[in-house]
Amino acid sequence: MPFHFVEIMDIRGDSLTLSGAEHKHVTKVMRRKKGDRLSLTDGAGLVFDCVISRAGVKETILEIINTRRNVGEPDRQVTMAIGISTGSKFDQILQMCVEVGVSAFVPVMTAKCKVQFEEPQKIQRKLKRWREVIKAALKQCERSRLPEIAPPQALEAFLMSTNQSSNSNTIRLIAEPSAGRAESREGLQGLTDSNENLIVLVGPESGFAPEEVTLATDNGFTAFRFGQSILRAETAAVSLASLALLRDSR
Repeated sequence: MPFHFVEIMDIRGDSLTLSGAEHKHVTKVMRRKKGDRLSLTDGAGLVFDCVISRAGVKETILEIINTRRNVGEPDRQVTMAIGISTGSKFDQILQMCVEVGVSAFVPVMTAKCKVQFEEPQKIQRKLKRWREVIKAALKQCERSRLPEIAPPQALEAFLMSTNQSSNSNTIRLIAEPSAGRAESREGLQGLTDSNENLIVLVGPESGFAPEEVTLATDNGFTAFRFGQSILRAETAAVSLASLALLRDSR
């Protein structure tokens, strides 16, 4: 059964309180009542197995009977930096990558991006929507840590900040169809045969401009190609995340 979400501020000792949308979902949609059991996550790594002690009009009170940590979380930390796609494509990428186990997202604006953000209000609206998409996916796939999503940023700014903040144990890759065989072999090895933290940079529709690939490699990214066909941006992002994170099931 999918998890529900509880705000950390609503956890008090051995009980917690649901209000607002989560309360309505539990009592009106799921039709849960006193005595029913369900699991909730705080998005910070904890899952609470609870029993409903009171289902009121405006809030639901639950008694915590068991606490679990890092449920559904992979051992490896993977950040996906993704060129922003049009329409609902970016929402789909977020949803599926959360299900696979991605820990963080960076929406990146590139030369070929058809979506650009300049107005602060538009950025905040998009971030709010993306966070809701991520939260819904987290509950559906029963993970306990809510992935972070950074504000949209220019590729150059992302590469500069990554170069300054990433430690030497972080593998950095950029998906690029024109990459050579040697680079691709190195990239695929880092993607699939390592437990080190990973940052993967994937382009939007139409991919990266040549100068952007050069800029990325100058900032410590390895360009690599995987497979023989050219994938859609959303297919590439989810495929790469899966290769990096779903290795235990092979």
